[in-house]
Amino acid sequence: MSSSVVFQIEIPKRGSSCVLCQEHFGPGVEFHSTLKDSPDQGIYLRQDYCLSCWKKATPQLDLELFRSTWKSKVPIKKETSDLPKQRDARAMYLLKEALKGDRVDDYAETFILAMYLARKRLIYFRQDLLLEDGQKAALYEVAQSEEMLCVRKVAPSTLHIEKIQIALAAKFK
Repeated sequence: MSSSVVFQIEIPKRGSSCVLCQEHFGPGVEFHSTLKDSPDQGIYLRQDYCLSCWKKATPQLDLELFRSTWKSKVPIKKETSDLPKQRDARAMYLLKEALKGDRVDDYAETFILAMYLARKRLIYFRQDLLLEDGQKAALYEVAQSEEMLCVRKVAPSTLHIEKIQIALAAKFK
């Protein structure tokens, strides 16, 4: 397998309030977000709108100028027992570290960790993306921090599950 640099998209976190009316986004509140290219290379600008401002602003917005738009909801934080939190926190740490890696082998681990964390509802799938190199990726939002993560998709049929399981088990120790 050849080594390749992982393409990482840096997407700004959600604002605490609507860009137009400054209404605060509290837990459970739905909102719309837009993402567009910045004049600075590799940086994206994010704007978040409450539902009423989005309805008012949509007719004036040229949606073709945006790289992406989506509707989301501010998560309501839930508490669980400490034992799963430790394992889940370790999985989140491993996912973020693997996303920093520049090896093709990291793609499978990040994909598996993202699936695990999505199942545990610690990250939320937001949308599919097509990266600049033509590869498919998924955009996830971290429930606790609302940080956006871009994870390359890997065809499940190409995964070497036993190898990944051994590698991840060693990292969880």
